[in-house]
Amino acid sequence: MVGGGEHSVTLDAGTGSSRQPGRLPTLARMPRGGTLDVLLVATRRFEFHAFLARSLAAVGASVGAVAPPGSPLFRTGAVTTRFAVRGGRRVGGMERALADTHPTVVVPCDDGATAALHALDERSDDWRELLRRSIGARQYFPVARSRNSMVALARAEGIAVPATVTADTAAGALEAAGSVGWPAVLKCDGGWGGSGVRVVEDASDIQQVWPRLAGRPSLPVALRRSLRSGDLDALRERAAFHPAPLGVQAFVAGPLLTHAVCCQEGEVRAGASVEVLARLYPTGPATLVRPVARPDVQEAVSKLVRILEISGVVGFDFIVDPASDRALLLEMNPRATPISALSLPGGDVAAALASMCGVATAPRPALEGTIALFPGEVMRPGGDPGAADHHLVPWDEPDLVEAGLRMHVGRRGAGRIGSALRRSSGVTGR
Repeated sequence: MVGGGEHSVTLDAGTGSSRQPGRLPTLARMPRGGTLDVLLVATRRFEFHAFLARSLAAVGASVGAVAPPGSPLFRTGAVTTRFAVRGGRRVGGMERALADTHPTVVVPCDDGATAALHALDERSDDWRELLRRSIGARQYFPVARSRNSMVALARAEGIAVPATVTADTAAGALEAAGSVGWPAVLKCDGGWGGSGVRVVEDASDIQQVWPRLAGRPSLPVALRRSLRSGDLDALRERAAFHPAPLGVQAFVAGPLLTHAVCCQEGEVRAGASVEVLARLYPTGPATLVRPVARPDVQEAVSKLVRILEISGVVGFDFIVDPASDRALLLEMNPRATPISALSLPGGDVAAALASMCGVATAPRPALEGTIALFPGEVMRPGGDPGAADHHLVPWDEPDLVEAGLRMHVGRRGAGRIGSALRRSSGVTGR
């Protein structure tokens, strides 16, 4: 591992020029040709991205980030090399960041980042070896982008999955729901944190939900999303929209499991599962989890990782059939997930990734018992983070705490909730 100073630029991929950003601190530039262990790539502003960076730094890895302005990745000292890139210049900006830092591996932190890295692989051969060791063999990319394709592959390989049928129309979805049974779950590709997933009880639900999942977003909706995110991604996605089949899946009323792994050329280096005890909303992201040992999950994941020759950090979601206690595969997330940052009894994904980069890592204590994820469990209606065995609040970085709360409740709400949270946790100072 070759160290370097901190580096922060905003990229203009169209001209190749750089300028110091207004919002990010001015930092010393990393010398060209220096090696970075891990470059995190994000297209959205999720809190767990910063927590993954902190975990990687804690085990000795040097960490850089390519992310939109205002990302939580720019609020943590764990990230020493920073590139603020807006949506329209994303792929070019990533290419410039790679050229500047020469990372050992690149980790996509959301589905948009995965898509951008796939686009970079198609656009240039210069980064093919880096991307192969970071996200795996390119022949698996189409499967990684499609929930339906992943479920079909798993079924063909003898991995247990819920009954699933694809549908091109609302009428087709109604017929499919009749075959898999009511209630059913409609799923589109490209969702995150539970978006793109709806539980339907009857034909009227399908008629109501189908346009939202399968149709082109309306212009007012796209405008609102772009204003909220501060970029034009939603408008670009609307312009590039192509209809795609939805998956219609049997609803299974069992506990949800999520499993994170670090892989290298089709072999799992580390992995761990948690059971989801609470979610921000019914199909939303997990807010309260506990580690579990599931050999059937480990076996299924290892098989898929080997077949698809996956490298890097990915996640898998399963649902447990209460009748048989079998774990059924729901989907693969070809990117880091919130539990990728945790050291769990089953394994430490961040430490394994750092070790892949040649970093001599020290083992971190494994978290056991219930784990409240910040800020989700604070924001969940009825949430009680104080009742968990662990509440993962980064008190040593108050700006990061405030940024996480502000994304949900705005500046004033963040200050009020943050003060109450500090008092209840016995934390003094800001």
